[in-house]
Amino acid sequence: PISGIWYWCTDQVMVQRVLSAKSVSASQSACVFAGWLKLTPMFMMVLPGLIAAALYPEEMRRDSNRAFAVLVAKLLPAGWQGPMIAVMLSSFMAALASCFNSCSTLFTMDIYAERYPEHTERELVVVGQVFTVVLAVVSIAWLPVIDSSGDELFMYIQSMQLIWSSPIVAMFFGAVLCTRLSSRTAWLAMTTGIGIGFVFWLLRSGLPHGYRLESLQSFCVLYFAIVQFVFCVVLMGVCSWLECRADATDEETLQILERCPSLKRTASLDSVKQDLAG
Repeated sequence: PISGIWYWCTDQVMVQRVLSAKSVSASQSACVFAGWLKLTPMFMMVLPGLIAAALYPEEMRRDSNRAFAVLVAKLLPAGWQGPMIAVMLSSFMAALASCFNSCSTLFTMDIYAERYPEHTERELVVVGQVFTVVLAVVSIAWLPVIDSSGDELFMYIQSMQLIWSSPIVAMFFGAVLCTRLSSRTAWLAMTTGIGIGFVFWLLRSGLPHGYRLESLQSFCVLYFAIVQFVFCVVLMGVCSWLECRADATDEETLQILERCPSLKRTASLDSVKQDLAG
């Protein structure tokens, strides 16, 4: 559920499309329809893998990520292999284009536009295009890391998403449910959770095999998502409580200064706060 909430409620790929709908009802209907479409991967991804494991166990034992490619190469006639490969490549391109577009929008609108408020529309377009090219180059350079991870591709994607999904979901719930949550507390909890998730990913699959922790290889990444989420929620709760205490102390100090004009002229806020603490 944590990864699901992150994807459906906070992921830019989904949020950007929902916000572009013409009305609230249209966006809600689109989300429901997309949710039903999410049931199809069970038949498009899991079943072909099971069929490939039953028909070609040796190939799957060597590399299970090639299940669909093995089925296409060995079962389809020669005339159907080309169209199927074209369909696969077009779906990959559509998914990558959507991801790159979302990342480019986040960078240009939330980072570059905020840092340079006197920008022009043409400048934003150029910056977005350059960022997309850089992101594509980094993605291609990251392929050897994925190949050396040793995990199945689906599990590798899940472990990568868990670096940031749980902290973002915790911050999302905190912002919705807690009106006193400050941006500083939310930022602290999110960055700390992402740092812990990055360390977990490094020790589990990011580092070379000789440097990984063997105890984490069999640890389910979904369990880690729950632990990471609870930690971020507790951290936000503690930081919010400390901020509330500090705000209460400042309010009490100001009330004392308002009741005592002479004290207000001679004493500073810090000195009164020290007297209250003592």
